[in-house]
Amino acid sequence: MKKETLNNQETKAMTYDSVLAHVFERGQKVYVKAEKRPYKVRACDGRFAICTKPFNPQKTELYFIIDKERNVRGTENLIFGMGFEADEECNEALDRLKKGESEVSYRNVVELDIVRVVNGC
Repeated sequence: MKKETLNNQETKAMTYDSVLAHVFERGQKVYVKAEKRPYKVRACDGRFAICTKPFNPQKTELYFIIDKERNVRGTENLIFGMGFEADEECNEALDRLKKGESEVSYRNVVELDIVRVVNGC
């Protein structure tokens, strides 16, 4: 039976405790279970981490927000999102989350499925 690998390392989902204990930092690369390419942490604090990656066909960014308190990742709950293409937009979203003006969606959300986190350059 062939093992699934990422950069010659066996992929194992981070445990619930290791995700909650992990301190996310800007520039880190976050790998999730169902996707090959990583997301990059663009803004973070103790509870939230906003992660994005380029989506070239539409010249935009795919994103998710990690909520360590709820142990989920998902999109922001605003109907018309403010955008996550620039660091400034990600920081504004983080401010909205911290102030309680928005939150991680309850409809468009999945349980945390982080495989690994790699320090960026």
